[in-house]
Amino acid sequence: MRVIDAIIQSLHNLGGQSDLEDIYIEVNKVRATPNPSIRARLYEHASECDAYKKINPDLFESTDGKGGGTWRFRTKNKSIPGPSTWLDEIIDINKFEIGALYKKKDIRLISGLSKSNGPREPWTGIVRLANAVLLFVNLDKTDADESLKFKDFFDGSDFFWESRNSDSIETTYIKEMLDGIPVYLFCRISKKGDFVYVGELNAVNYDDTVSPMQFQFEVIDFQENPNENLQLLYKWKPNDVVRVPKISTSKPQKNRKSSQGFIKDSKKKVLIELHAMKVAYEHYSDNGYEIEDCSGLRNLGYDYRCKKGNELIEVEVKGTTTHGNSVILTRNEVDNAKTTQNRADLFIVHSMDILVNDGDYEVISHKVNIIENWTPIDSSLEALTYSYKVD
Repeated sequence: MRVIDAIIQSLHNLGGQSDLEDIYIEVNKVRATPNPSIRARLYEHASECDAYKKINPDLFESTDGKGGGTWRFRTKNKSIPGPSTWLDEIIDINKFEIGALYKKKDIRLISGLSKSNGPREPWTGIVRLANAVLLFVNLDKTDADESLKFKDFFDGSDFFWESRNSDSIETTYIKEMLDGIPVYLFCRISKKGDFVYVGELNAVNYDDTVSPMQFQFEVIDFQENPNENLQLLYKWKPNDVVRVPKISTSKPQKNRKSSQGFIKDSKKKVLIELHAMKVAYEHYSDNGYEIEDCSGLRNLGYDYRCKKGNELIEVEVKGTTTHGNSVILTRNEVDNAKTTQNRADLFIVHSMDILVNDGDYEVISHKVNIIENWTPIDSSLEALTYSYKVD
């Protein structure tokens, strides 16, 4: 969460107005922030202050005048239609109930935002406000133009979403989402119904090498016992069988906010590892080797010991959903391959295609690359971590 978002949330918690000292305390309940940083963000978003930046939304005002110590959200004339971008508008998301139904005009009214410029709601599927990005998503895109048939769906506590075709990593709202601006999802199955408020999203992964960009969000407010509105959304899929995007299976994400997400990542990781071990076992078994599973032994440096006559192979197995152009190796695995008197094989099961169905995962296809008589070359090794000894 950005400092400015923490200030806005704290002012909401304080009833919309408070003295500076209480704002300091409340912000630090949300995130650890030095007082000068809090004060600077207030000044930079208040037009009566010398430090105000014109590129920023004008969000705050001092009730005691310039230099005063009591702050509140800036009062706007609600009879004047709001700007088309809404970048100086603040939404109080606490006024919305998870699983409840809302029309776009209701969202504006409930949150006290400025009136629309006309009878038709100008909000599109992506709305940037001063303190949030709102996503309005129709899941069923059967009737949509081919260029707009984005693949958006829930997978347990995750939500997969595709951006607009023209978006890139440099698009302003994309940058803001990745920088930590709160993202809130209003979703419905078809464009005929009202939107269900799903709650806050946390971006745990994305792929900017494809167009449209693919995002994997964690649903922070995921409900274990959802009401009917949410249950219909959670269960909906664009097809009977849905392929999980590669971004969700390459590695567990460490920036999740809920334990449920870690459980999901762990489940996929175990599936990938077990599938790779099974493929490798079948390969050497079919070629007449007796196989000893050594994967549970510490500091050994390989997974299988395969024996046929006088021949002995030490096999290190790696599984990945990527193309397998690179794999992560431990020091023990590298050292063993360099020093063993036996043949060493690196057995890579890659390009795994994973399906999801009611929360269960299945590998339906894969490719194999076997590097026989494998001896790692130093120039092909890249240091990923370092141990630094502090004197």
